[in-house]
Amino acid sequence: MTANLPRPGIDLSVIVPCYQHAEELPGCLEALSRQQTTVSYEVIVVDSGNAAAVRAVCAWFPQVRVLSAADRLYCGAAKHLGAQAAAGRRLAFTDADCRPEPDWVENAFRCLEAGHRMAGGPVLDGLPHSLISVCDNILQFSDVQTGRPAGPIRHVPGCNLVVWKQDYEEAGGFSPRNSGDDVLLTMRFNQIHPDGIYFWPKMKVKHLGRTSLASYLQHHYAHGLSRGELGLHLTARQQRLGRHRWMIPVVAVWRYRYILMQRWKYNRARALRHLALAPLLLLGLGWYAAGFQAGCRLNESNSEEQIDE
Repeated sequence: MTANLPRPGIDLSVIVPCYQHAEELPGCLEALSRQQTTVSYEVIVVDSGNAAAVRAVCAWFPQVRVLSAADRLYCGAAKHLGAQAAAGRRLAFTDADCRPEPDWVENAFRCLEAGHRMAGGPVLDGLPHSLISVCDNILQFSDVQTGRPAGPIRHVPGCNLVVWKQDYEEAGGFSPRNSGDDVLLTMRFNQIHPDGIYFWPKMKVKHLGRTSLASYLQHHYAHGLSRGELGLHLTARQQRLGRHRWMIPVVAVWRYRYILMQRWKYNRARALRHLALAPLLLLGLGWYAAGFQAGCRLNESNSEEQIDE
């Protein structure tokens, strides 16, 4: 691994994992370079694929620190590597395909200073004219949307998250996974600090959702797979039922109902738009549900292997 050295006196470290996103990365780093804040912050890009193109982009931004891993790192491992190298007592995480708003660093810092241990905020559409991208974001970020008031929240996504470094380490950090790493972290965090995660509406990022149908479906299949395999926020009964093929349409419709209710609760105008997007949303949820079923079966197999051992 190669890296340039941290600067002293850093209030907050921003960590950006990057794998095969050299085209999207300049926009993220440009947004981070234009933050309107008096906070002293550093930006760490974790080049998790050891890609020359990523390092070339970072060279345009001399203030950015680069960590280049010799081997391919999944998203969770890349974030954790950046956290370990961070100079700041506060850690903020976003992704290469995100565009933090100009006051993002300021709001992230101030939220922790107000006494919160971990926080996150709305994830907005970075490509509002792409139907697939909009649907991709709806399926991923229904719990963190504009209109939701400030207050405790069960989970915030890893693309818009700030936490005290000490609390992050106490919770074990991100797991070395490509999907589900942020949910595992927030679940452990809630066990240690009940109601310790805060939703802060001013802390906004725009996310460039997937724009091809194939990548959209593959991503949500993987999302469902990790949830089923890891049992994320699932009861034992839900896991047992999830193993059956006949549950695939049930899970898809149930998840769609939940997302629609969340939108109706916080932003009714957007909820009406979601009805028009129902075919594309349900297609993505069908793949999510198929992945969920496969994940629940993997969970059962893993449990049986542990018993045999």
